[in-house]
Amino acid sequence: MTQPTPMGLLKVLGHVTLIVAIPMVAGAGAGMWLDGLTGKSPAFAAAGLALGTVVTAVGLWVYVRVNRPRSD
Repeated sequence: MTQPTPMGLLKVLGHVTLIVAIPMVAGAGAGMWLDGLTGKSPAFAAAGLALGTVVTAVGLWVYVRVNRPRSD
């Protein structure tokens, strides 16, 4: 197995950052928007953040499975 280059590491860092940031921010943002519409203070924001966390976990699992190093 070869060592990753600095650019390769930055590429992985960028992918992981996007996989983590987008679902969590979008879930919390959508929840806050729904809270504003319905008047239910933290309910939808917490649910959106929880859903974003689940989407993040699945996204990271898929990313690791697809990009794992091959031993052959």
